[in-house]
Amino acid sequence: MIPAAALLRKFLFATLLLVAACGSPQEREAKHIESGKTLYESGDLVKAILEFRNALQINPRGVEARYYVGLILERQGNLPAALAAFQEVSLQDPKHADAQRKLGQYALMGADPEKALLHADKLIAIDPTSAEGHTLRAAALLMEGKYADVEIEAQAALALKPNDPDTLIVLASQRARQKRFDEAAAFIDQGLAADQANAQLWSVKLKLLRDEGRVAEANDVLRKLMAMQPDNPRYVLELADHLRQDGKLPEAQEIFRQAIGKSATPTLLINAYADFLERSLGAQKAIDEVAALVKTAPKTASYDLLLARLNIKAGQLDAAENILTPLIERLANLSDKLDARAELARITQLRGKEDDALAQLNAILKEDSGNRNALTQRASIYFSRARYDDTISDARSLLSEDPTSPLGLSLLAQTYIATNEPELAVATLRSLVTVAPENVEARLKLAGLLATKSPVEAVQHLDAAIALRPDQPELLVSKAQILIYSLQWDKGELIGQSLLANPATAAAGHQVLGEAALVRKDYTTAVSELKQALAMGRDFAVIGPKLTSAQGQSDQGSGSTDGQEEARKMLTDRIAKNPNDADALVLLANLQQREGEGKGAEDLLRRAIAAAPNNRSAYLNLSLLLKQRGDKAGTIAILEQAAKAFPNDSLVAESVSIAYEIAGDYEKARTAYESVLTRWPGNVVASNNLAQLIADIWPADKKQLDRARVLAEPFRNSNNATLIDTLGWVQLRLGNISDATILLGKASSMAPTDQQMLYHYALALSQKKLNDKAKTVLAGALSGEPKFRGVEDALKLSEDLKKN
Repeated sequence: MIPAAALLRKFLFATLLLVAACGSPQEREAKHIESGKTLYESGDLVKAILEFRNALQINPRGVEARYYVGLILERQGNLPAALAAFQEVSLQDPKHADAQRKLGQYALMGADPEKALLHADKLIAIDPTSAEGHTLRAAALLMEGKYADVEIEAQAALALKPNDPDTLIVLASQRARQKRFDEAAAFIDQGLAADQANAQLWSVKLKLLRDEGRVAEANDVLRKLMAMQPDNPRYVLELADHLRQDGKLPEAQEIFRQAIGKSATPTLLINAYADFLERSLGAQKAIDEVAALVKTAPKTASYDLLLARLNIKAGQLDAAENILTPLIERLANLSDKLDARAELARITQLRGKEDDALAQLNAILKEDSGNRNALTQRASIYFSRARYDDTISDARSLLSEDPTSPLGLSLLAQTYIATNEPELAVATLRSLVTVAPENVEARLKLAGLLATKSPVEAVQHLDAAIALRPDQPELLVSKAQILIYSLQWDKGELIGQSLLANPATAAAGHQVLGEAALVRKDYTTAVSELKQALAMGRDFAVIGPKLTSAQGQSDQGSGSTDGQEEARKMLTDRIAKNPNDADALVLLANLQQREGEGKGAEDLLRRAIAAAPNNRSAYLNLSLLLKQRGDKAGTIAILEQAAKAFPNDSLVAESVSIAYEIAGDYEKARTAYESVLTRWPGNVVASNNLAQLIADIWPADKKQLDRARVLAEPFRNSNNATLIDTLGWVQLRLGNISDATILLGKASSMAPTDQQMLYHYALALSQKKLNDKAKTVLAGALSGEPKFRGVEDALKLSEDLKKN
């Protein structure tokens, strides 16, 4: 018989084993993930993300928790962090299909069809039976205008998943671009026959009907969408606008009143109604109309707030204050009270007391951190003060409650533009024009960002803007320029000719024709047309650089200098008339520098800076001149001066960082690059240069190398040899020799004359004991008189290899 004490010990031991098993890291991680999923499904994103982060504390490489973190960040409007989370999942598990799908979608949002195709191919390789990879490929190919290939991929997707809404939308978009509207509509109707409740399909149907001018049918679709999403102001506003255009303003107003009355959260609809009334009736008539509503419903705070807002928009601040002050006293609902206080803060801001307004807004947000009015106003103030991180934080708070908030999307897009995040800006602006298709400013910004990367889409947005504002000929100029610089100058010239036909726009027509001729290398015509545009009043800051370029290039191959002399005389004459003409001073300096007159060019650029401290080109051109002269201290001094003049300019900040690096002040360069990345997290130049600098200067600092890896990892699928080389070099320093060798071999094959890249590749080969190949590659790295950073190490490697 086993003694009782022994039995007790065995029982305790077994219990401890059981407890240990139940509390193992794997089980604790699983428990957090399960709890996080439950909270995520219930919509409690704040608590859900805490659970997933707890799981990641236990297992930092956990892909499931990381993926859900990405989903939550995406729903909260934090797209950069969400993208980073999905990228990390993909790194940890390249076969994670959902992460590949997300990365492909982000690539499409960023107008990068090549990257989207890479992720689509990975999706298909992971699961050949899934339609998603083929749909993603079809969407990317559509962006590239490869319609035949779109058809093949879309049909492959439909064979795997019949009536897939995303695939049908791609096919409908393809047919619409080909002006085959009946076929486009048939695809959407096919999807709706299978799923009548799909709002995305109805939205595409709405666009097709609107594009064809079928207003009555479009209005019927809008009514369906209003019934499906009663709190979405976009559909109410569109329907009201259509009715107003048809002369049915009272019916349009009634549509708004009914929607506001039915809505559980009418704030967005009320704001939209205020804008609609102001546009439709003018400020005073809108005030009178709302005042009448207040009399019929005196206890409705929403109408009082609406009336106050209209008075604020009309500049009648005292009248608005007289409405709001007693309203706050009688309001019982805290949310309404805070909204009224936010309007008082707006009045304070408009009176020029911005600090006092911020204090009022902060007090409101202390009581209710999600108050939309206070968040919007505070974000606008932060943006005006270049406090971009704070602006993004407030904009994301707005979008976490309402992912379609036009105000939140607009603030976020403006901030991404200001912080040089073009891909995120494009994605955000696309969302904005989807929820607010009448937003001309958003379409113009989107067109500008897409002009070089996706000119077809850029022109589509400009066409929409032109339809909304046909009285603005400058939009036609912008469209013509995109066509010209995407080598469709014949289409651009047609627009130029149409502008010439109207005396009011003839100057713009000459500019367009001059730019087209310049791209066609017809320099004689370019000079003639651009001169005419300038004589008729077009801006010299725009025309001058193009005209001097055309004049200079007209001499090429002729042995003549007539064009350059003509340019010099034009600029000299302008400066004689106005010694402070900074644009002419900069252009003349450029001309003198090309002709070897460095001292004269420097004097002109310093004059330009003194005359116009806001002329960025003068600073950058002078810094380049001093750099070429080898004056490192002078280069840094002028760029530091530029940084003070342009504190929110990423190019200037990059240039200062590079100047420190060239001067050999590596600590200051590292700090400067980090400062750039703090303000502009997606800056490729700063990311690449800092990663390369760390790998070169601090090769044994594991913490810094890990930082470099994070910076360089997004370059893995790049087509840029420099970026691939940086990632390979960092991986080599980290000891990941096999991965490094592949990357560095690819980079050196893309840039076979770059001696520094060849050295990096040779070192990787030597560490893999491929010494013969390393010697051959290194010979190329050390040929001639190499001057790259690390050449001393390369020479030492050469000596070491000779001994083997």
